[in-house]
Amino acid sequence: MKILLTIFLIMMLSACETQVAEPEQQQSLNSNSEQQQQKAVVAKASIFCDELNGQTWESVDQLDAGRSVNGMAKMHWKLGFENGQFRWRYADVVEMGTYACDANTLSLTSSMKDPRATGSFNTELSELVINNVRYVLQTE
Repeated sequence: MKILLTIFLIMMLSACETQVAEPEQQQSLNSNSEQQQQKAVVAKASIFCDELNGQTWESVDQLDAGRSVNGMAKMHWKLGFENGQFRWRYADVVEMGTYACDANTLSLTSSMKDPRATGSFNTELSELVINNVRYVLQTE
C-alpha cells in the first residue's frame, strides 16, 4: 500500500511540475522572440554606426569659420567618427563627444548639449545631413 501511495504522489507531483513549466516555457519563448526583435533593431543601428567608424565627412558648402582680419572666413566643416566618438570641426570650434544610431538616424552628444545634433543618411545622394548641413564622405 505504501508503494502505491508513493507512486501516486510521485505521479501527482510530476503532473503539477509539468503544468507549471508550460506557462514558463511559453513566457520564455515570447521573451526570446522579443529579444530577437530588439537585436534586429540594434543590428540595423549598429550597421549604420559601424559604417561611420573611421570615416571623415566634409560639408558640401563652405560655411562660417569665424572672424578674420578680412571679415567672416569660410571653410568646409569636418566631422570624423572613431569607435563611438566624434570630432566635429565647425566655425572656430572643435567639438568632441559620442555618437549613436537608431536605424538611419545619427545622434551626436557632447557636453555642449544632449543630444547635440541629429542627422540622417541620404542614400540617393550619399550625403550625411546634420542640422540641415549636407556632408559628403572624404576619400583621402
